[in-house]
Amino acid sequence: MNRVFVLGFATSLSAMAGAQSMNIDFNWNGVGTVPTSSYPAAGVAGVWNNANVSTNTIVNLALVDLSGSGTSALLNVASFGGNWTNSGTWTGNDSSLMEDLIGSGAGSIPIQFSGLLNGNYDVILYGMNASGNSTSGFTINNVTQNTGGAWSGSHVAGASYTQFSNVGVSSGSLTIGLVGNNNGIQLRYSPVPEPLTMTALACGLAALGLRRSRRRS
Repeated sequence: MNRVFVLGFATSLSAMAGAQSMNIDFNWNGVGTVPTSSYPAAGVAGVWNNANVSTNTIVNLALVDLSGSGTSALLNVASFGGNWTNSGTWTGNDSSLMEDLIGSGAGSIPIQFSGLLNGNYDVILYGMNASGNSTSGFTINNVTQNTGGAWSGSHVAGASYTQFSNVGVSSGSLTIGLVGNNNGIQLRYSPVPEPLTMTALACGLAALGLRRSRRRS
């Protein structure tokens, strides 16, 4: 029974993590397509949400998880700029993700998520233009990380993307400040078990250990 509990608990955590892990690709004016679900980029493979910025604004875009199932998460972005064609260095899924973007111009715009499950998130942000000579800045919780440089044929941290690890969400919302370009976003969710759940898990593990010890003796 204790082993069943532990396995069931681990399975439920895994299912919960998948339920709020998501991939997002920005597409200007309906140009281009999203990557295939087998494409992980610098994160985890799964279904890519098509954030189509056809009117320079995304309002309450309902997001699906990596399996394509609906979630409670919504995306809001107010952006401006234009679509452009890359210099021929990206191909296939890399091109689908990196060719289109949202831009902030000279100022900063917020990229806002609401309806997220509380917990910790790894946030991967892609920021590169066709020539690769533009620096993009992303800010979460007053911490800024930049991307910039030429495309090398694969994703490189600090060049095509940057990652914020273990970003805590406690009110269902997450705001990312953008200066420059953003091609896409990946969110990887890690649930934080409640104290009572952790206590129950600890007790289950202790009982399982005691049971094994008695068998050996």
